[in-house]
Amino acid sequence: MAYRDPTGGSRELSVNAEKLFFETIGDLKNKIRVVPTEYSVLMASALLRKLVVDGNCLAHQVNRKKHKIRYSIVDDTSYRIMILQSKPQFWAVNDGIYPPNKLTGLPVKEVRENEFLRWPAMYWKGVTISVGELIRQAANVSGGVHLGEAKKEADRELAAILDEFGRMMQVGGIPGPTASLMGIGNVVIDAMDRLWGAIRPDSAGGDGFMDGGGSRP
Repeated sequence: MAYRDPTGGSRELSVNAEKLFFETIGDLKNKIRVVPTEYSVLMASALLRKLVVDGNCLAHQVNRKKHKIRYSIVDDTSYRIMILQSKPQFWAVNDGIYPPNKLTGLPVKEVRENEFLRWPAMYWKGVTISVGELIRQAANVSGGVHLGEAKKEADRELAAILDEFGRMMQVGGIPGPTASLMGIGNVVIDAMDRLWGAIRPDSAGGDGFMDGGGSRP
């Protein structure tokens, strides 16, 4: 069984990791770039986990030729240190991790997957929460994939922190921890778009995906 490339190319995608990868990125774009809601962004956490967090994640499965995968993020290190020196109760990167939304003067850097997943996304009463932790918690505990109490004590403590954080801070009516997934998701989309262009250079002019309406994001 084969699947016609939605970009309009003549090649076909077999029903395998490449097709799943392509459709997952399209689904992720719809959930966080069209009209994002608390529900759609929470559901996006499952896609993010599948793409870049799970063991043998989907990005690795399609990257058989070992193309370099880099994530372009805002390097807010100096700004974050300055903020945290004042010992705030909480802090969150929100969508500021995504270069088009960066604060004036902050540099952009390209990082490998491990550094991206370790990058600080939130801070709550002395606890720093990384990008990877935020994705896993949203997917595994908050309802992106599973809804319920975490099994490990550390995960239960993190769930309590994020729940309290979400009550204290909202962005456009979306709890802060969930809203931060939008910036993270946009970083992932851009990285996966570049990866797809390397894997299938005949698609979308060689550098990415096509929207349903026929225009690139």
